[in-house]
Amino acid sequence: MPRLSTGYVIAGAYANKVRRVLFAQAKGFNIPTDAIVEASKDINMKLLRIFQECGVDKGDVVRIIIDFKVKDNTIAWKWDTLVIEVFRRIDLGDKPKEILNKLLNEDISNEGN
Repeated sequence: MPRLSTGYVIAGAYANKVRRVLFAQAKGFNIPTDAIVEASKDINMKLLRIFQECGVDKGDVVRIIIDFKVKDNTIAWKWDTLVIEVFRRIDLGDKPKEILNKLLNEDISNEGN
């Protein structure tokens, strides 16, 4: 069964990625362009609603995976296979620099041994 997988993409750009991946995958199935556009529109509208209701920010990174089947020159989504992974940016502030300075100071003090 064919599977759409976007790979990692900024949430604000997921719709274009879904459409591009779907067009690339559909080439081998000889599906009319308007059917690909319609399937892309269908999933993207649902994903937008899911993202909004789940609080996914445009700057988050997402990966979308869903199986589909080709039937009568159209794409039928297998909704029960939908997987959405969300990765959030975490602001660590100056903590990494503080840890690095500590590590570098430890290295300098160990050089004398």
